[in-house]
Amino acid sequence: MNDIFYLTNTDVSLEDIENLISLKFSFSTLLSRDGKAMQLSITESRKIQFIYLDIKKDFGDAEDIATISKFKIKTCLCISHNKNELKRILGIIKLVMDRCGGLLGSDEEGFHPLYDKNNIEQFTYN
Repeated sequence: MNDIFYLTNTDVSLEDIENLISLKFSFSTLLSRDGKAMQLSITESRKIQFIYLDIKKDFGDAEDIATISKFKIKTCLCISHNKNELKRILGIIKLVMDRCGGLLGSDEEGFHPLYDKNNIEQFTYN
């Protein structure tokens, strides 16, 4: 599984994302009771995981903290997926960005490079 990160300076819940996804896609979703994790089922065997991360507790790397501070990030979601699902994920995240703003970052220090809705299609794994 690969991880990428959706970051935004607004409060966005996984329930909000689940509702946005349901407007355009017919995927089955399973939201945890505490609202901190969501599983998106592409098929019975292909899943994408969205995990809500606590900005204050889950990050200790100086570059991550600097990016979070610079962009005044309030919400960070880790999106765990198979590389084969990247194009589908980028479409989902672009939909979310159109409504909620935000950035997409890689699983590197400081989430770099960062992408917004105008260049998200250029995302590649480092």
